[in-house]
Amino acid sequence: MPKRLLILTTALAGLTFCLCLFNGFVGDDEVMIVRNEFYRSLDNLPLLISDRYISDSREYFLNSGTYNSSGAVSYRPVNSLSYFLDRALWDLNPFGYHLHSWLLHLANTALVFLLAWMVLRQPRMAAWAAALFGTHPVAAEAVCAISYRHDLQACFFGLTAIILYIRFRSSGRKAWLAGSLLCYGLAVFSKESAVLLPAVLLAYEWFFERQRGEKGWLKHLVPTAAYGFVTAFYIWVYLVVFPNSAVGHNPAPGTTAGAHIAYMLMLLGRYLSMWLLPLTVRPLPGLFDPAREPNLINPLSTVLFCGLLVITIVARRRDRDFMFFTVMAAAFYLPAANIIPLANPMAHRFLYLPAAGLSVAVMILLDQVSLPRLSVDIRRFLRLGLVTAAVFTSFTVTVAWKDNLTLAHSWTRDYPRHAKGHAILGIATFRRGDCDKAVPALQRAVQLGDRDPRLFFMLGRCAVPDDNLAAAYYRQALALAPDYAAPYRGLGQIAALQGDYESALRDLRRSVDLQPALAAYRYAARCYMALERPAGWSDWYRRAQTQLSPAELEILRGDLAGTILAGPSGLSPAP
Repeated sequence: MPKRLLILTTALAGLTFCLCLFNGFVGDDEVMIVRNEFYRSLDNLPLLISDRYISDSREYFLNSGTYNSSGAVSYRPVNSLSYFLDRALWDLNPFGYHLHSWLLHLANTALVFLLAWMVLRQPRMAAWAAALFGTHPVAAEAVCAISYRHDLQACFFGLTAIILYIRFRSSGRKAWLAGSLLCYGLAVFSKESAVLLPAVLLAYEWFFERQRGEKGWLKHLVPTAAYGFVTAFYIWVYLVVFPNSAVGHNPAPGTTAGAHIAYMLMLLGRYLSMWLLPLTVRPLPGLFDPAREPNLINPLSTVLFCGLLVITIVARRRDRDFMFFTVMAAAFYLPAANIIPLANPMAHRFLYLPAAGLSVAVMILLDQVSLPRLSVDIRRFLRLGLVTAAVFTSFTVTVAWKDNLTLAHSWTRDYPRHAKGHAILGIATFRRGDCDKAVPALQRAVQLGDRDPRLFFMLGRCAVPDDNLAAAYYRQALALAPDYAAPYRGLGQIAALQGDYESALRDLRRSVDLQPALAAYRYAARCYMALERPAGWSDWYRRAQTQLSPAELEILRGDLAGTILAGPSGLSPAP
């Protein structure tokens, strides 16, 4: 094996994404890791097979100050195990988490090189393919966001499973088959996108073993039946034991079957255009609601790229190398093709695993298509141009993934009419305590159609001391999410400040029923002090003792010191 080329391509991938090592937690990292108690201790490892594993995404974003489930809506224990390891090693230092993901990407780049070399036996072709895969900016989302590491893991174990299977077919040693089966299991339990890996192995049999004229090649399909058992077991776990909490809740991109298929083709065309034109890639694709923002897809480019794909496949159907890697890319893309509607119709990370096959197929195509003869090597020029464009764009994209604020600024710049970018910008600036910058962004998101109840709550917080305006925003948030605790707490605080203590206590009690919080208990105590009803406070305080931390209880005791609520009925221990 040409080790020098392997090292060079892997090093290029590492240098391209090295800036991610200095990024912070971004995107879903906050709910997955920063405020998640699930991974706090290795003692929680048994929770990987408990009913606490699957997360309710709605509960995550509304009534949780800290989180106590895996953060995943589907069963991905291999991914979760890596977070346990990182938390034990690095606590909440983002460098260690990014180092883990960065090393996985380097390993995947090396695996693409190895797979291409094993199939093609052309070291330079394998090096170009691995270089394109390892430096392409669509990888940035999976590499830079710790919470999307499952794509890296599915790729690592999936490619390893294919390579070990090829070794099994060349040597006949069943140890390679056993290793391949194990890696396939680890791949699907990292992310479900690897579930069609058996189709890739069947394609290998069809394009290589059958075409080599090997007699009795069908008998080798018998051992591969084991992949079917692994797949069946995984599907049973996925649908029955730990059912995906998001399946069936996502609206179809189109209102009819025809429109749905049209959007699927449009998404495919957009993915292909991004892959072939790396300079067009932005930190985020921006396409999260195609029904609301159809102009984000260019129908002409979609037709052109999908037509080009069909013509290319028909023209190269006798080229087994090209067809194998094309089938590999297609098989890994299908789970993300919105056949079953996804929460995000499009995301760069969805292309990470298919890119392993796509990068090799593109390089094979460049090597074999007819080009005019000139004094320069046009093929080498095109390959170098693709990789150079990928490296340049990946640097800028990696910088945008530094934190939520830089990502949101990039999002609103690239897609000024996309509501979600303004929403994320407003949320990020609000959490930094900058209401002057948060309010315009939040209002713009609402104007563009975003109905996230958190936006109205934050607008209410920023509207204080205009109590009437703040209360109106809180009520809008509750109209959208009646089980959202924070607006009830806000209404209770306003009522308490206005002297309407009975109304305040009703709203505050509703808020602690949904989410216990020190602020709600402090305002409830003020209400009982104003009403001079220490007996009514007794029940609240007993509840506070079971729901608040020792530090929060100490603050509450400090508020009550010297008041009528500090007597035996108020501070008596819980029974």
